[in-house]
Amino acid sequence: MIKCPLVDKDIYEIDCLENIDIIDEFISSEEHIPDEFKAKPNYKDICKKCAFHNSTWKENRNDDMNKSMHILDGGTIEERIAEMKVFLGLSSEQSFDDLPDDE
Repeated sequence: MIKCPLVDKDIYEIDCLENIDIIDEFISSEEHIPDEFKAKPNYKDICKKCAFHNSTWKENRNDDMNKSMHILDGGTIEERIAEMKVFLGLSSEQSFDDLPDDE
């Protein structure tokens, strides 16, 4: 769970992500955001400035996001990619496309 400044309480990460993607106009319409998240007059700006505002479809908008995601899921995307490359026997310079095809 994460602290949401729109409702000043902890919410599930999936609720946060859904609100973000609606506010960023990638899915659905704002009518699908529960009213409690729209109670503050400037709720869109508050959401976009939040440390957890990380759209599914765009780059992070907040420098604190990588720190926050590390806490939430155990590592940044860069760290996870590096770990996966080590696991698969690739060097850091190699691409996943360098893996042999299973035929």
